[in-house]
Amino acid sequence: MAPSNLSKRFQLALALLTAVATSGAIPAAAATTLDTCGYIFKSTDPRTYVAFSESTVLRAFSPKGSVRAEPGLTIKVWYNDEHALTLGVRRVVVKTRTGTTTTDYPFTKLATNPGSALYPQVGATGLNGDQAGTDTKLCSGYPDLCDRPMFPALFITDTTSTPSSKAGDWQSGGTPIPPHAVFGTWKGAVRTVDKTRSPAVITVTNDLDPASNSWNLGSGDPPPAGLSNEGWSAEIRWSVDDLVAAGKMIPGHTYRLQFMVHDGDQNSTG
Repeated sequence: MAPSNLSKRFQLALALLTAVATSGAIPAAAATTLDTCGYIFKSTDPRTYVAFSESTVLRAFSPKGSVRAEPGLTIKVWYNDEHALTLGVRRVVVKTRTGTTTTDYPFTKLATNPGSALYPQVGATGLNGDQAGTDTKLCSGYPDLCDRPMFPALFITDTTSTPSSKAGDWQSGGTPIPPHAVFGTWKGAVRTVDKTRSPAVITVTNDLDPASNSWNLGSGDPPPAGLSNEGWSAEIRWSVDDLVAAGKMIPGHTYRLQFMVHDGDQNSTG
């Protein structure tokens, strides 16, 4: 689709945009007020009853409301916390009674502070099994269902035919899309699967924080005014053009977007 047609026919429905962090969410009208976006509730899918914590680390997003996409539009979220953003699982260690296997995954390290990276490598992106790039969340009776991607993720739901649909949300088994760009500070994590114990014990250990960058995002977009500062910040970005090119969005359709990020402290539940 040519850019001119994209700008005329492709609309993103961002009024229902949600943001979840490691399910509170931030509504478009007020970026500092939490909204559970219809979760949590009991259903046949245990993910709808998974609680999220510290959703306020995702401070703001842009654009807001219902907007018509223009060529070059980017979807942006701003993160700030007392620890640096976790960009993903860079290493998976699996321990068995016969030995230990270590697998390193492509991962974009923070080379400068603040840093920037286009199409960053986010480590392990699998969602199931020993080599998954996910957190330690478990649901009783569902050992490999409720763990969530450690890398910053965008979930997309096509709401063209059904405006209330949440079919692409994480809670519905939606596909996480890694970011197309990141700015500010970040770090990796190591996931350990100890199969010498029954059931296997999974831990995620974050790397040490880089030096604090406050709200200095380098070549990133300046954050909206008035946001709190706890020491470490990042901007995470997705390109609408890239999403269309990858078949994740279709010109003429409307969408609900959901974000998920993990902070740099995996010692808390939720």
